[in-house]
Amino acid sequence: MIGRHKGLPSAQIAATAILMAGFMAMLAANLPGHLSYDSILQLLEGRNGRYANWHPAVMSWMLGVSDSISVGAGIYVLAVSALAFGSLIGLLWLKPRVSWWAMPAVLVVCALPQLFLYQGIVWKDVLFANACLAAFASLACAASTWNKPARRYGWLAASAFLFSLVILSRQNGFVVCVFAALALAAISGCAQGWRTSAAVTASFAAAVLLLAGTFSLALQLRSSDATSATRQIEYLQLYDMAGMLQHDPKLAIPKAQEAPGLMQFMQTRSAALYAPLSQDALIDNEQFLSLANGKAGAVGQIWRAAVSSNPLTYLKVRLTDFEWVALSLHPQECVAFVVGVNGEPDILSQLKLARRYNVRDSWLDRGYGRKLLGTPLFSHPLFALGGLVCLLLLYRRREAADFAIMGLLLGAFAYCLSYYFLSVACDYRYLYVLDLSVIAAGLYLVKDWPLAARRG
Repeated sequence: MIGRHKGLPSAQIAATAILMAGFMAMLAANLPGHLSYDSILQLLEGRNGRYANWHPAVMSWMLGVSDSISVGAGIYVLAVSALAFGSLIGLLWLKPRVSWWAMPAVLVVCALPQLFLYQGIVWKDVLFANACLAAFASLACAASTWNKPARRYGWLAASAFLFSLVILSRQNGFVVCVFAALALAAISGCAQGWRTSAAVTASFAAAVLLLAGTFSLALQLRSSDATSATRQIEYLQLYDMAGMLQHDPKLAIPKAQEAPGLMQFMQTRSAALYAPLSQDALIDNEQFLSLANGKAGAVGQIWRAAVSSNPLTYLKVRLTDFEWVALSLHPQECVAFVVGVNGEPDILSQLKLARRYNVRDSWLDRGYGRKLLGTPLFSHPLFALGGLVCLLLLYRRREAADFAIMGLLLGAFAYCLSYYFLSVACDYRYLYVLDLSVIAAGLYLVKDWPLAARRG
């Protein structure tokens, strides 16, 4: 028994070393990062210091900082991926002992595409997922050091900062913070009583909102398009109506007189352009853009009237859209990942970057990523099932830090469910936060499973 206990800390060190080696291997395989069309636009915004708000301004700003240090997104990839790997390492050190099962577990984790490939892609979804993981991991660290006020407040401050990044990096990321507040309420309530818990939770929530609001206002001082958020909502609403018209060609759209030219286009053309694969065919249509722009307010009125008079049709269309993004049934049609550098030639020229698809990118694409498409490793439903199992095990145990990991999983589930109403494409990355959260929760449980069994 004594020998086993003496050997256990070395498992913690060994598992940490494997994660660090995995981090270095990921960087070696992916730096200076993979940039898609959207990534290139955000890098240009960051370099110019002007944010169009079609993507999170905070990410454009971060890319601008990275670019000012070293041309491109390499520093950004290093910093953002460090959030994920650092969080996983932090979870290993919440307790003084770690099971030897942690070693094979971290080997598997490092080989998964969610860590080995995705962490090198410059996407807002990766930033959001990593920020979520780091924020809840900090909350777990606060729970494990609750009796040491200096450490507790330090971890809570770090968590509040990271949750503000969560809000800034994804429009619907706010839902995750609701579960952070519930997790903190449970942690502080068990430790200090529910009256104190209410004060701690309220102060934490206020700090998160203050940080997010301050950063957002500062970034909007450099906004170059104040109407982009409104137009994104209107495009979503028009995409909904296109799907409803495809589902029911005889559908009558109330209040069409509010935008007659646009509604005539919707009635005659939009059904053919609608696809759950993506809204791009619709919103990239030149006639649609010319008719839709400048219709502020009218689209919202028409959409609300159409949905309220045809709720079942709306829900059926939304269900189809959600199935495409959530069930992972179309791996060859929906974008799963990108490698290399790809963008409009004129934007690449402004950035003084060239298209890239080298030997290393080819191996990541054809020799690694594509071979995993259609397997359980690219399956949101499988990760969701794993998340439910983790939630059950965490609820049965209910240690202080467990509440933070439960919050992470519940927040990821709620965020994914929000895409029932928000999905406009079936890209795998939109629900990436679910995969990463379940991976982290699984490692968190495996790292001390035999120890917990012996204690029981």
